[in-house]
Amino acid sequence: MANSNDARPAPVAAVHTPTAAMQKARLAEDAWNTRDPAKVALAYAIESRWRNRSEFIKGRNEIILFSLASGRRAGLQAYQGMWAFTENRIAVCFAYEWQDDSDRWYRSTAMRTGNSVMMAS
Repeated sequence: MANSNDARPAPVAAVHTPTAAMQKARLAEDAWNTRDPAKVALAYAIESRWRNRSEFIKGRNEIILFSLASGRRAGLQAYQGMWAFTENRIAVCFAYEWQDDSDRWYRSTAMRTGNSVMMAS
């Protein structure tokens, strides 16, 4: 595991066991909740591919742009759980809690699949 001051985290094994897949999903959740787009991107493999509704996201640079847009909501809190996995893919279920400009709280849910091999932080 990398020191928290390191620029790049140490990789977690690419083969997904139930325990490793759940750990990787939790590490990515922790990265989202830092609200730091660079940390979010480092939680995923360089060649990650996602689909978010009609949007297709490829690689860490696009993950940074996506997380910048997602993190603009006030009070954003992300929850992520492992939905399913194979040897080189993980599908996760997301829930976001956020506030609008009138301080009303909302919860949005989504599911993300892809070959996003995650990294430890």
